[in-house]
Amino acid sequence: MSQRHQTKDLSKVLKPYENQWVALSPDYTKVIASGETLRETVAQVREDEKERAVFHKVLPFDAYYVPLLR
Repeated sequence: MSQRHQTKDLSKVLKPYENQWVALSPDYTKVIASGETLRETVAQVREDEKERAVFHKVLPFDAYYVPLLR
């Protein structure tokens, strides 16, 4: 699967979680937990999944993010 195709599919998975924290499965195909804060999201993930889960803050889809480089 190409990187471009993966990104497109990931946006479909994340769209309902705008402005929230999510825990993704290791293959990035499903959201296993979500919450308003990272702490809340981590608390919802089963202990045996915490080490492999990918935690991510979902930014608004209608905004741009440009990191400030110094």
